[in-house]
Amino acid sequence: MSLFRVCSWWSAQCPDTLQSYHAQNITVCRFGLQENEKDYIVVTSTLGYLSIFYPAKSTTGGRTSSDLVLELKLSSPILGVAAGNFGSLTKGNANQSQLAVLHPLGLSIYSLLHTNGMSEHGSQSVLQLTAKNVLPKWSFSICTGHFGGVKEKEFICVTHLDGSLTFFEQDGIHYNCILSGETSMPLPVIYDSSSDAFLRVNSYWELESFKYQDVSESEPSSAVNPSWTLCIGELPIQIQTVRVNR
Repeated sequence: MSLFRVCSWWSAQCPDTLQSYHAQNITVCRFGLQENEKDYIVVTSTLGYLSIFYPAKSTTGGRTSSDLVLELKLSSPILGVAAGNFGSLTKGNANQSQLAVLHPLGLSIYSLLHTNGMSEHGSQSVLQLTAKNVLPKWSFSICTGHFGGVKEKEFICVTHLDGSLTFFEQDGIHYNCILSGETSMPLPVIYDSSSDAFLRVNSYWELESFKYQDVSESEPSSAVNPSWTLCIGELPIQIQTVRVNR
């Protein structure tokens, strides 16, 4: 007996039939292109496919042809995708959200442009590349947030396979950071806005927290120490932060 009931409201088939997907390959966002805008669903794959869906209510209960806004294949594998207000990192509109697409050795930021046509099928959407950065080493995951408590701007943090971090902040400023302790497992680093800190898991299966202030003020050759450590005793598949009302 199950305590939950699952209803299938909408579904879509992505172009990558080999199922080259993981948790970092999907995000839900609003681009701010129109009033009363609803959520877009962005799905990417490690084969380089990128699809943007805009689900709408259908009389048949399934997907319609207009739900697919854009679908393309990039030249490099996509390891992760995130959406946010990255206007300070690019020349894009500061009032609209952009897409940050992570490749093995690069980070690209795109803006979604939409042109209305005379009919529903006449509308066109394209992705415009607004910034492209070459990474110094192989990447693994991406996280974004209002680092340092900045409300109107979002910054980007890229995690590399060796556990080091690369930050991309306003006006194109970027810097690298080395975290101390044991070598991290190949797991994403996430940002917790309530404590303004980054969380990761090391090879001892310990959850570590690093303050953004300590990370941003660190020297390139020195390692940053965690503010606290918690032994969780097992390898997590995914880490997320949630707000709980007490």
